[in-house]
Amino acid sequence: MKPGLKIVYLFIIVIPFGLITWLGIYVSQNENEMLKNQFNRVYLTQLNGYRTTIEALKSKYEQRLNNALILSSYETDQIRQFVRKDRLIEQMFILNPQNEIIHPKKNYLLTNQETDFLNRTAILWSKSDPFFRPKQEDLKNDPLFGWHTWFWNQETRFIFWKKVAGGLIVGVEINPSVILADMIAILPDTPHKSKNINNKLTGINFETSEPVFYEFRVVIENVKGDSLYQWGNYTPDNNESYQASLPLSVPFNMWQLKYYTSENVFAQYRNSSTFNLVIILSVLCLCLFGLGYYFYRENTRQLKVAGQKVTFVNQVSHELKTPLTNIRLYAELLENQSAKFSEKSRSYIGVVISESQRLSRLINNVLTFANPQKYQQKLRLLKLDPDEIIQNTINSFLPAFKSKSLEIIFEKNGNSEFNIDPDILEQIIGNLLSNIEKYASSGGKAVIKSEITADTFIITIADNGPGIPVSLQKKVFLPFYRISNLLSDGISGTGIGLTISRNLAQLHGGNLSIIPSSHGVSFKLELKTYP
Repeated sequence: MKPGLKIVYLFIIVIPFGLITWLGIYVSQNENEMLKNQFNRVYLTQLNGYRTTIEALKSKYEQRLNNALILSSYETDQIRQFVRKDRLIEQMFILNPQNEIIHPKKNYLLTNQETDFLNRTAILWSKSDPFFRPKQEDLKNDPLFGWHTWFWNQETRFIFWKKVAGGLIVGVEINPSVILADMIAILPDTPHKSKNINNKLTGINFETSEPVFYEFRVVIENVKGDSLYQWGNYTPDNNESYQASLPLSVPFNMWQLKYYTSENVFAQYRNSSTFNLVIILSVLCLCLFGLGYYFYRENTRQLKVAGQKVTFVNQVSHELKTPLTNIRLYAELLENQSAKFSEKSRSYIGVVISESQRLSRLINNVLTFANPQKYQQKLRLLKLDPDEIIQNTINSFLPAFKSKSLEIIFEKNGNSEFNIDPDILEQIIGNLLSNIEKYASSGGKAVIKSEITADTFIITIADNGPGIPVSLQKKVFLPFYRISNLLSDGISGTGIGLTISRNLAQLHGGNLSIIPSSHGVSFKLELKTYP
């Protein structure tokens, strides 16, 4: 196989495989991204369930405190007694309608707890815009109670306040330790039980967003990243990133939930996707290479068969050439003794000679076309008069032309001797005259002119036949092309005569072309002359 054809086959295989591989990788990356998003949604769904549980605790606090903060009297002793009885409440405060704190009040006899409370909340009372006053855009929805959160001494602190009769605002500071303890009580303290006996990671049910794996950990962290509480039997590394996070709602908005689990969960699905991609690409690769090998084998087989056919044609043509030469030789000997024969016998001899010459030209064309390398060698140049070769070739066609009432006029203008390959000239002229005999005999006449220029011998052959359409004048030089292949035309031919003639002319340093003509067709043959 030619190297160029091998490259074509390689591209036929490599380019589609490369495109399919790129598309597969692109689809795999998108699939991995979608898979990652699905995992994140599942993680967030789980975290949201825990947040809902914590929000239920907040609602429980609100319901309880709204009822508890309505006291029969807001005297100092009654307030202190109320605080001592409730483990959730760390301290209580009251604001008058002017937003002034009236309990616990500075410069009065205060307990240590009340003093500590005023110190912790000093930043809240110093603000010109109290935390319980609604923003301008929320004036229409002035709340009757609410929460406030702030950070003090490395700890998150909580206040619940409520508006009561007389324009007073009653509030309490919630003990953060109690809040955290209550959260721990309602949140899991042991891992989910896996359906897998070995407690191995088994994946996620994306339809229900339920995890069906065991190893995970959920952590409640504050704004500093400190862990407040965590559960689950998966232990992340120190610098391991979390898979999902979700902030808690007010008043626990300074805390957030973080979800940790092994990367093997995602990798298990990702590796499965990659494995499927590798399998598909491998199958496609095998198919492409198999297809390429099939075409390569078929092409090689066809080339081998074609080579065998060419070899067979060459052998047969050579085998035919020897007996044909003998037939021509003895037919010409009989022609030289034609005076001894009757007119009818002489005509028979003429037919034998004419047909043997035609068969000889056909064999020469077949050998030339089947073995072009033979003519890529040096020309067999002989110094002679080319007009004589043309005349001898014309003479061999005269019996056939005479039978078809076709007149041949040869105008010799190149009477001089120079080096030329006589075999090439004879074969080209023979092919052109054979075409005139087949296709242009109805014109009744053909004119052949020869002339010589500085370094070119030019022969023009024109006939009065039907001619060749301009649109087909380039195609007639293609191998095996015939204007008409109908058997009803009664014209035999192989369609290689003009192809061979042009190739031979170019081998001789010239060319064969069709020149414009008002009627019929005119061929111009140019052959380089050699000193």
